[in-house]
Formats: sequence, structure tokens, C-alpha cells
Amino acid sequence: RVLEDAVSRFPRNRAIHSIRAMSLYRLGDYTEATQEWGELCEVEPKNLKYVTTYAYSLLMLGHLEDALPHIERAKRIDGSSYRTIILDAELSFRNGEIDRARTLFQKALELSSDSLEAIGRLAVIECQRGNEAQCDKYLELAQNLVEKEPSSWQRLCDSYRLMDKEDLLLDCLTFATKQDQGCAAAWIRLANEYMQKGLVERAHQAWRESFEIRGYVKLHCSDCDTYFKVPYNEHASFDPFEHAECIYCNSHLPMPDSLAVI
Repeated sequence: RVLEDAVSRFPRNRAIHSIRAMSLYRLGDYTEATQEWGELCEVEPKNLKYVTTYAYSLLMLGHLEDALPHIERAKRIDGSSYRTIILDAELSFRNGEIDRARTLFQKALELSSDSLEAIGRLAVIECQRGNEAQCDKYLELAQNLVEKEPSSWQRLCDSYRLMDKEDLLLDCLTFATKQDQGCAAAWIRLANEYMQKGLVERAHQAWRESFEIRGYVKLHCSDCDTYFKVPYNEHASFDPFEHAECIYCNSHLPMPDSLAVI
């Protein structure tokens, strides 16, 4: 709340926007974190870090068309930068241009040997190509990097998800909740995986852990396609698993399906 107030008071302060964006990312509030990076692009449109982070965030949300102009802007600023190449690679990957994506991810890895963004995707690509030995090498490298830096768990988990390695995905998420202290995003991902497996009680507990870290419950209304937050207090009467109503269109929200995962 302090950072939200600070952004309102100092809308062109880059440091405050950056800190809030990174804080929101750790909270698993990806839509609002992306908005913050967009604000930074408005403040400083030629800053490669801001432009590429905003574009990458849009890609992670699946907003490919929205990301395109910012990827082109990044190419104009510095087309040879690791940041720009990894963006182009991710776009190709999501468009199904696997050979081009593989070449670009390998190029990005040459520029940054510990790039989990590149390593994780290359593991998936090699799996799709039937090259299990090379896939395993990339996964082992990614696992070692995450063990050294637990806060980098997201891309490894994405790889496991895309390769349907469900047990490894759960292990990675459980590791993240224990080792990446204060990261609500890991609890939210774990809750979502538990729900998909029908492990309702475990999912509810994971959701509660995320609520306590965040201090709010983020909901999504599918009727009017809006996100909003409800303050959370474990002693309050509001039960996020029993009833919720959209603050914009007053629609009844089915729970826990309306708990936002982004």
C-alpha cells in the first residue's frame, strides 16, 4: 500500500515504479506488475531495460500482439542486446517457430551463460525434438542455477509444465515456497496445481499462505473481464472460498475458480 501511494504521489519517479513492479511480480500480481513496467516505458521510452521487461511481461501474459510494437522498439534501440534477442526468441517460441526460436535462444545463451529464460526454453525445444539427452542436460543446468538462486524458480517450473513433468513441477514449486521466502507467486502457482489435481484442502492452504503474504485477495470476474482486490485478514468475516461478488458488475463469482492466478 505504501508503494501504491508513493506511485500516485510521484508518477514519474522511476525508482518507485521499478520497486513496485518487482514487488508485485514476487506477489504473483503479474497484470499489475506489467502495468508498472508500461508506466516506466511512458516515462523513459528509450530505456532498453524498461522496454524489454515490459514486452517480456506482456509475452508471459500471452499478449503477443500488444508486445509486438515494444519488441520492435527494443530492436531499434539495440538489436544485438541479450535482452532484445531473448524477446525475439520468446516471441518465435510462442508463435510456434521452433527452429528460429532455438537458434535465438542459443544465441542468447552465448551472451548470458546463466540465462534461465534461454535454458528453460531450450530444454522444452529439445524435448519436442525428441532429443532427451540434450533436454536433460539443459534441465540439470537449470536445476543447479535455481538451487543457487531460489528466486529464479519460475522459468524452470514453466519448463516442467510444458513438458508435462507434473511431479517435478510440484517439487520445484514446493522448493520455491520454502526457499524463496515471502514470494506469494510460488504459493499461488502451487495452489493452482493442487486444484487441477483435485487436492482441494492442500490448494486452500496454499491460497491462504498467499493471502497472508499479500494482505489481499485478487479476484477475476469473467463476466466483465476485470481484476480487483479485496483486503484479507484471517480473522475477518470474509471467506474467499465461499462467496464473492464483482465490485464492478455485481456478478456472483464462483469460488475458488475466480481467484486470480495472474
